[in-house]
Amino acid sequence: MGLLDFFSRRTRLDSGDRQDAPRCDHYSFAHVVLRDDAFQNPVQCVAELASSNSLTRVSDLWETVEQICEEHGEPVTLDPEDILIHKVPIGSWPCALIEMPAAARKTEAFFVALVLKVDLSNDDARFETEPLRYLTLEFSDTNSIDEIKTVIGEWGRHGTHTSLGPGPAPTITAFAERVEQIVTGRRLV
Repeated sequence: MGLLDFFSRRTRLDSGDRQDAPRCDHYSFAHVVLRDDAFQNPVQCVAELASSNSLTRVSDLWETVEQICEEHGEPVTLDPEDILIHKVPIGSWPCALIEMPAAARKTEAFFVALVLKVDLSNDDARFETEPLRYLTLEFSDTNSIDEIKTVIGEWGRHGTHTSLGPGPAPTITAFAERVEQIVTGRRLV
């Protein structure tokens, strides 16, 4: 689902249902703005997010988020300084794992993983046809005992979204392990 789908769905909701809809800034950053930036230049995006200048990169992207929300009359409730970046290798590949402010509504992301599929330890390594995997751990629901349910999603270069099924608990470790399972195709013990 792209940004236009997101807003067309929101305009059809009555005010009661809108309170349960994802927040514009939360959704726009994780599912649209960061994704578009990452696929435009995967190496530069992952490198900058993994650098000491990551807040600058996030703040630059946040300006676009603010414009989108303003254009659609939606409030901006988050601050880019609340977005945390973790450098977490996935197998032999570099990964910028983005920790979003707490997800509280369906489709809001707890985490985003940008996995750059090139082995930096191999001087002869080449990029794959699509060098980036863009995975999200999204809020799905809560059960009767207020346990959080999550879902893993994967975004493609052109805004295609695939659900990869139920996700793990919303922790960095659990998400990183699941991302490694997905990207490498192997089960972790």
